[in-house]
Amino acid sequence: LIKQNPKIIKFVDRTFNAKKEHSREIWKFLIELNPKITFHFEIHPELIDDEDLRILKNCPEGLFQFEIGIQSTNPETLKAIHRANNWQKTSDTIKQLVLLGNIHIHVDLIAGLPFESQKDLERSFNDIFNLHADNFQLGFLKVLPGTEMAENINNFGIISTGTNPYIILQNNWLSFEELNKIHKIEILLDLFSNSNKFNMILKYLIPKSDSPFIFFDELLKFLQTNNYDLQTKNWKKNAFELLQFIKEKFTDEFDFLFDCLRWD
Repeated sequence: LIKQNPKIIKFVDRTFNAKKEHSREIWKFLIELNPKITFHFEIHPELIDDEDLRILKNCPEGLFQFEIGIQSTNPETLKAIHRANNWQKTSDTIKQLVLLGNIHIHVDLIAGLPFESQKDLERSFNDIFNLHADNFQLGFLKVLPGTEMAENINNFGIISTGTNPYIILQNNWLSFEELNKIHKIEILLDLFSNSNKFNMILKYLIPKSDSPFIFFDELLKFLQTNNYDLQTKNWKKNAFELLQFIKEKFTDEFDFLFDCLRWD
């Protein structure tokens, strides 16, 4: 495969590092070989230990990218979906991987899971955002036919599209309106944070709100009030929208924040 020189090779194991002898040998082999290819792995952070970190520390930048499915940090939700629940261990490991600075780290949150209200979802959002991974994907539950989640639609009050993509519309804990708002926050998260085009301004702007989620919620309200296009991926238009937001919300610090935007 390497001889074909693709841009990326994805290992499709759902938990690549479940067997340490297997994962470590492949990692060491690829690090020593160091081809100009990116290798994608889905890993479980609680299985990463000091020996793994010693190996990964030697990884050339751009060689590996890790996808880490967090889905929620709410204990009751994690129990309901049969996920391991040691958030302290998970967060500590991810932060160590981020600090290495040589591996692209992708984390996710799934909206619409059982027992997660908007307040719980906000907490999960903030927990995951504050890991400062390279990419934070906010996804939505897909109620696939034949799954345990589909069998519990009545117990959980789930309403979904019923056909592809089977995406959730509401449940006992999140209304249709709340999920619709979260969809819009997902758009802003991608435009302003995951794009990595506004890192400096967000570094100083987000801490001025009570939490990352509240920042994106306030930005959403501002954009909707002023009828701005939430879908545009034109960075100049996005920068203009941020500038107007700063003018209205942070007048006293406008000059400094404008300089941060200029830097970006």
